[in-house]
Amino acid sequence: MIPNFNKLNFLNIYLSFIFITFVLSIIFTHQLIQYYPDLITSNNNLQIKNIPFAYGDLIYNLVSTKQYVSYEFDIEMYLSRLPVLPLIISFFYTISKNIYFIVIVKNIILFSIFFYCAIIFTLSHKLQKKYLVLLLIIFLYNPYNLIVNLNFVYADFLVGVLVPSLFLICLSKNKNKYLISAIIIFILYLSKTNIFFLSLSLPFFMFIIEKNNKKFLPLVGLFLAVSVWSVFGFIKTDRIPFGPSLITINSWGMSHVLNKEFSTTYPQKTVDHINFKDKNKKFEKEWDFYDFYNQRNILYIKNNKEEFIENIFLKVKFIFTDIYVDGNQSNNIDTREIRFSSIFNKILFNTSLVILFYNFYKLLKYKKYEKIDLYFLIFITMYLFPLIVGWATSKHLAGIFITSKIYLVFKYLKTN
Repeated sequence: MIPNFNKLNFLNIYLSFIFITFVLSIIFTHQLIQYYPDLITSNNNLQIKNIPFAYGDLIYNLVSTKQYVSYEFDIEMYLSRLPVLPLIISFFYTISKNIYFIVIVKNIILFSIFFYCAIIFTLSHKLQKKYLVLLLIIFLYNPYNLIVNLNFVYADFLVGVLVPSLFLICLSKNKNKYLISAIIIFILYLSKTNIFFLSLSLPFFMFIIEKNNKKFLPLVGLFLAVSVWSVFGFIKTDRIPFGPSLITINSWGMSHVLNKEFSTTYPQKTVDHINFKDKNKKFEKEWDFYDFYNQRNILYIKNNKEEFIENIFLKVKFIFTDIYVDGNQSNNIDTREIRFSSIFNKILFNTSLVILFYNFYKLLKYKKYEKIDLYFLIFITMYLFPLIVGWATSKHLAGIFITSKIYLVFKYLKTN
């Protein structure tokens, strides 16, 4: 239940927000099926097997055989993808196959989670409703971030909505913040591998700095998420997926990055088109697939340390300064267009970091700190670390960009 919902009369704001979500979902879906025409049949039913990014075959088998298994790489794979996205899409698909229905309902539910967290944040700090509206504008205003969050073909929509929601909850003073944090951490751990470090570290951080006797709940959420995926993995494959092996296609994906062609391809073109020896090698078992490419990657780093470090700087440069369209599917692109959404994202993101570093300078000087700065530091470092080691695209960054704007709003409120 939303505290003081009737008293503060947020219903009109919520209905307006949901109406905007509804309209944007329709517009987005229309554009999506122009870009991915194979996603639908002639009557707008979703063709789940054609969902890209190694989700299609998994969701198809989940719907048709009730088995969480994929044969995308011609192997029986139970751990190729984390389960939240496949379970969401397969659930909605069993209700209605219509792609508009799936996208609209998914977005209304996910965006309502952000709205709920924004209300909790607003009420717990006794802010006027205009600040709730400001948070919703931050969530919706940037076209590229919005496209990521409206999407369903990759798990970044979960990150783009739930990471800012989690940040709002961490900054709130609501009595249920630890339970809500536990639920969001549980979902995030099972959504996207690049959130592994944030999901793993944040519950321990909260347990250390918070004083409430319910501060252990995020640890429970993390424990349950790790247990669910580990037990499933062990039952199906006799090994526990954790860390770099959280999904078994991770090592194959990293082989695109640990490659001589990476520096000439990234960030302007998608790394998916990078070829390497044994890229299409056949295996009998899922863990043979993972182990082969993992050993290949370790050997590559060992023999190419200087190049590995140089590519880290290339990825850092992209994250903090690049404002151009990235990850183009075509290999025939010589020039890069400016993505204007990235200009706003990068300026505000870097501004938030300047403020963060300044506050830590004051911490060292005056021995005083604010909890928000510690939280933001954890979010920034644990969110970006796997992207710097692996690789980042603009869609990977939507969640932290929105989070950085929430940080700026909070710092503004603290100074006024």
